[in-house]
This record gives sequence, C-alpha cells and structure tokens, in this order.
Amino acid sequence: MGFADSVTTNLFLNRRKSDIEYKIQIIMQRKLAIMDQCNAISQDLAESIFNTDQMSQMSPAAPLPGLTPSYPTTPAVAAPSGYYETVLLQLQAKEKELDCKQKKLETELEAVKAEEESMKKIADDHAKKDFKIGS
Repeated sequence: MGFADSVTTNLFLNRRKSDIEYKIQIIMQRKLAIMDQCNAISQDLAESIFNTDQMSQMSPAAPLPGLTPSYPTTPAVAAPSGYYETVLLQLQAKEKELDCKQKKLETELEAVKAEEESMKKIADDHAKKDFKIGS
C-alpha cells in the first residue's frame, strides 16, 4: 500500500509542478507585454519631442558619428505634461507585482521539487521492501 501511495503522491506533485511552471510562463509573457508597452510609450515620447519645438532645447549631437563631443549630449528637455511618466509608473507597478508573484511561485516550485525528490526516494524504498523476491 505504501508504494501505491508514493506513486499517487508523485503523480500529484508532477501535476502541481506543471501548473506552477505554466503560471510562471504566463507571468513572463505578461512581463514581456508590459516591456513592449513601455517601449511604445518611450517611442511616443521621443517622437513627440522630435516633432515639436522641444528639439531646440536639446544639446547638439556629436560632429561626426563615432566621435564623442566634449559637452554632454543628454536631452535638456523639461518634463512633459506627465502623461508618459504616469503611464510608465503604472506599468512599472504592474511589473513589480508580477515579479513578486513570480518569486512566490518560484519558491513554491522549489518546495514541490524537493518534495517530489523525497517522494521518489520513499517510493524506491517501498518498492525494495514490498517486492523482495524470495522473502
């Protein structure tokens, strides 16, 4: 009876491990979608800067490609209306929430893997004990 219990528990643990791995995969896909949204927002911000008069507030670029000027080339643009920053902060908050969920699931996955290993050992012990030939 102990061997059957061990095998059944092992099957349950395999199913649980697969469920956790699937949930982690879904979280990773959501994080990639958030990164795509952040990239789109950043591109919109850059286009809005270059398509308006704010471009004149930027420092000039290097005189030749590959050469670095002696002055900084970072944009000296004042913060826009705040829309882009607000949306980016919301997306970053969602990403942090997903990171926490992912870490929790990864911890749970490690626990399930450890329990699975111990159940395999127990099943092996029961198999040796229950199926001895000539005893």
